[in-house]
Amino acid sequence: MEMPVFTIRGKNHRERGVDYGVQCKELIQGVLERYIRFFNGGHTAVSWDEAKVISKEFLPFIRSYSPELLDELEGIAQGADVEFDDLLTLNSRSEAMTLVRRPPSDKEELDGCSSVAVLPDASANGHTILAQNWDTYTWQEFGTVILQILRDDGPDLMIVTEAGQLARYGMNQAGIALGVNSLQKTYNPEVFGIPSVFIRRKFLEQDRYVDAVNQIFGAESMLPMYYVAAYCGGDALQDVSGPLRVGKGSFKLRVCKLCAGGPDGESDDRAGAGGAGQAGAGTGAGAGRGDHPD
Repeated sequence: MEMPVFTIRGKNHRERGVDYGVQCKELIQGVLERYIRFFNGGHTAVSWDEAKVISKEFLPFIRSYSPELLDELEGIAQGADVEFDDLLTLNSRSEAMTLVRRPPSDKEELDGCSSVAVLPDASANGHTILAQNWDTYTWQEFGTVILQILRDDGPDLMIVTEAGQLARYGMNQAGIALGVNSLQKTYNPEVFGIPSVFIRRKFLEQDRYVDAVNQIFGAESMLPMYYVAAYCGGDALQDVSGPLRVGKGSFKLRVCKLCAGGPDGESDDRAGAGGAGQAGAGTGAGAGRGDHPD
């Protein structure tokens, strides 16, 4: 699948959001139409309108974590001529579906994405490589885009996502990259928090590796996610973060494994040393089925 590339510009998040919305207007509207049919067609436990109500519960958490990303989302809605609530739901679709799930079926298939990080001493060219596959529905091929976001207030970004979303996977000019895999078989239907899309985008906006990693550690994530972060200087980190439900109780799980180097005081000043070209990132999309593709 060949993904279209859009270059997004603007002095701030709101302006970049408007530019994004204008350029991807037809794709964003088409993505929303497909999701509305998907939700209303019995594939999820809630209708699209019900998901919109659920998604509004995330707003206080998002506003506390990153109000500028809400500004950008409003700009996208303006540029694409769509409702803000629809875009909010698109950016928190996994969380909305996880709060109310269908009963398990014997025909239910295991699904999920995969990330691979290769450190310089194991790669052919001596660079850090992060690869990501995206297990998803075939109808989601429509609207999958690459965004090149040019910024004056931070590093430029290269993001793979669905039109209308802030981020799914990507890398930035400082040589920092992110892969993410949902742990959708573990969930907590009672805990609200920050949808993962906002955490991913906040991660990619950082120009220091330690600051990027702290966006994961410091976030009250709504869903348990498996994050794989990489830095062109030769570091990679995997983190399982978010609320899990076990039996009648729940708890916060955080498993952090440092593959090399680390997001500590020694490595944080190195993040600006290399360009994005030194950290390779690849993404592939495949057909899959499950409660929520991620």
